[in-house]
Amino acid sequence: MVRGALGGTLGVYGFDGAGGAERLIGFGDVALGSTVTDLALNPVSIDDQARVAMRLAFADGVQRVVRWEPATPPSPASE
Repeated sequence: MVRGALGGTLGVYGFDGAGGAERLIGFGDVALGSTVTDLALNPVSIDDQARVAMRLAFADGVQRVVRWEPATPPSPASE
């Protein structure tokens, strides 16, 4: 999910398995050697294994498409 944190910083969050949310990445975070200045997701950015693809823009002018994968993939729904 994408949301503003309590402090007002926009970011991408995943569910932590305990009913809460954990921050994956957001504005102002440092990743790949530079500060994140923009991010983009769309409705197909997350797949059935909870992997998330997103575009990140950095303070140094570089843009990258990155993928985040959960440590433990979600269990399949019982039929």
